[in-house]
Amino acid sequence: MWRLKIAEGGKDPYIFSTNNFVGRQIWEFDPQAGTPQERAEVEEARQNFYNNRFHVKPSSDLLWRMQFLKEKNFKQTIPPAKVEDGEEITNEKATAALRRAVHFFSALQASDGHWPAENAGPLFFLPPLVMCLYIIGHLNTVFPAEYQKEILRYLYYHQIWEFDPQAGTPQERAEVEEARQNFYNNRFHVKPSSDLLWRMQFLKEKNFKQTIPLAKVEDGEEITNEKATAALRRAVHFFSALQASDGHWPAENAGPLFFLPPLVMCLYIIGHLNTVFPTEYQKEILRYLYYHQNEDGGWGLHIESHSVMFCTAFSYICMRILGEGPDGGQENACARARKWILDHGPITPLILQLREELYTQPYNEVNWKKVRHLCAKEDLYYPHPLIQDLLWDSLYIFTEPLLTRWPFNKLVREKALQVTMKHIHYEDEISRYITIGCVEKVLCMLACWVEDPNGDYFKKHIARIPDYIWVAEDGIKLQGFGSQVWDTSFAIQALLASNLTDEIGPTLTKGHDFIKKSQTFSDQDHGWQVSDCTAESLVCCMLFSMKPPKIVGEKMDPERFYDSINVLLSLQSKNGGISLWEPARAQKWLELLNPVEFVSDVIVDHEYVECTASAIEALVLFRKLYPGHRKKEIEDFIENAVQFLQDVQMADGSWYGNWGVCFTYATWFALRGLATVGKTYNNCPAMRRAVDFLLKAQRDNGGWGESYLSCPNKQDENSLNYFSLAKVLTLYP
Repeated sequence: MWRLKIAEGGKDPYIFSTNNFVGRQIWEFDPQAGTPQERAEVEEARQNFYNNRFHVKPSSDLLWRMQFLKEKNFKQTIPPAKVEDGEEITNEKATAALRRAVHFFSALQASDGHWPAENAGPLFFLPPLVMCLYIIGHLNTVFPAEYQKEILRYLYYHQIWEFDPQAGTPQERAEVEEARQNFYNNRFHVKPSSDLLWRMQFLKEKNFKQTIPLAKVEDGEEITNEKATAALRRAVHFFSALQASDGHWPAENAGPLFFLPPLVMCLYIIGHLNTVFPTEYQKEILRYLYYHQNEDGGWGLHIESHSVMFCTAFSYICMRILGEGPDGGQENACARARKWILDHGPITPLILQLREELYTQPYNEVNWKKVRHLCAKEDLYYPHPLIQDLLWDSLYIFTEPLLTRWPFNKLVREKALQVTMKHIHYEDEISRYITIGCVEKVLCMLACWVEDPNGDYFKKHIARIPDYIWVAEDGIKLQGFGSQVWDTSFAIQALLASNLTDEIGPTLTKGHDFIKKSQTFSDQDHGWQVSDCTAESLVCCMLFSMKPPKIVGEKMDPERFYDSINVLLSLQSKNGGISLWEPARAQKWLELLNPVEFVSDVIVDHEYVECTASAIEALVLFRKLYPGHRKKEIEDFIENAVQFLQDVQMADGSWYGNWGVCFTYATWFALRGLATVGKTYNNCPAMRRAVDFLLKAQRDNGGWGESYLSCPNKQDENSLNYFSLAKVLTLYP
């Protein structure tokens, strides 16, 4: 069975950490782990995902949840608070529901204090890694059979994990298989996994048992405060059981389907595929590919997307590298994928076989000059401007031949490559070889291998691949990067808002300790700060500073608060908005040079509604606690940031979201930021327009939701989504 490992570095001499691996979450396959029942549960979860994969695209992360809840021996003892139609929701029922949720959520906390989570989704993450490992000859080393199986599962169906062949009882293994089967059966209806594997692992490790009874509310029954409190306590206790040992909550941060294939390709190229991904890893990679293959045979840009040529070709190559034949794979996955490719025109490239299988004409007859700017219509979102095509053609026709000939290849090209490698080594070192994200990870690793296939730089890269791997009932996926700090900061704020701090002190202490040791987006080793993560973590630490240390642990030094404020103040642009990584200094016209046809606005850093709103909330609370520190600058910052939010509001009253789906998501952030400075429905036109938007967007069943299509179409596309509902409800305490 697959087991989620928390805050472990292992015995690899090429891996190092700045904080003893706090926040690290990796997956390992243990063939002995789990009972037959547990394994059956996993398979059932996978099958359920697969069966509904065309309707629900993301996994539910059932694997780690099952693990955590079993490890903690979690049993939900708080009864559910049921509310019948027409029944008044009392404070008692609401409190019971909250307690139930808090207890459950606490059970999901990892041993280091964070909450595990996936951060994937794009389907172009994994294939490049598979290709890279294939090229360098390390595919079977990095991804043994079980890993490749999960990668294929992800393709079929759609922070680090290790496979332990000894882990799990037969029952536990059956539970895992059941989770997988359930995912597979529903893969077209529910695309994301539910992260059942790590939840099962954590709950079992902690021997979690939910002792808070369910608070049931019948139709028409009034929801009392008692029932609400019982439900809240039950949830809080469960959620606390999911916390990792280092204080964070594990979570997937995947989704794009172009993350994993490049890694597989890279490991294949450098000859380390089977080292990095032994059999069980490869098995899970294949599972992921199978489980996220669309009904038409293709793969989308991400797990919710329609099929595109880019990710379909990536996934096909990835399956072939992992040993599937031209017509192999679950339910003829390769044949169906190849048919989709051939039905949709020219495509991209296992070496000669792939060229024969994929191209519509002999490979050696392709006129590459004529097809340099060709892009499959299914992939085209951002067409190149004419000026960009002229620029690339000029560089290709005139500059490239010049720089490959003496003396320019010595005077210019070699020096340029040396400077490039210097930058790569610098980024590798400061990020402990995690790099900024999965796309850069593959490219930097491949460059280090080309420089020295036996060098320490390359070996340090190999040691950090597990930091990107995530396993759920839909297989192995490659995350864009970890999101440990982001997930934990919101988890902590939710738990603090439950007013049940006396019951979940250890959970809060671990979460507080984790944030203090991390303070970036993923973990401290990753090292890249993000503005909204800084703001949300700062809010958490300031809230903790207002609580008794006996409950939440030692308070953070105010000097570190000042450091965070300095970072936030430095990121504000002239228009009042806040960027993500660094100050938005570059000119917007540089976006004309964007070479990527399937995504826009990626060349320079922009100002974002979500980042700006989070910064407002952090600075308002900081001003209240430390009114004398940089007072004038903070007041000006808040005033300009509020004006930015009002200036970028859409005509229908919503805000466009860049880091979530989409208008409901951004509107929640914006309203939260405006409410922090005292804006209300009565005194702020922007608030009134936003409330009108939310009321119009509400579904007939009372919920809110959006399709991912809201992002590319830039207009509201309704789809029921409980995350959106929860976001909206938090605006109305």
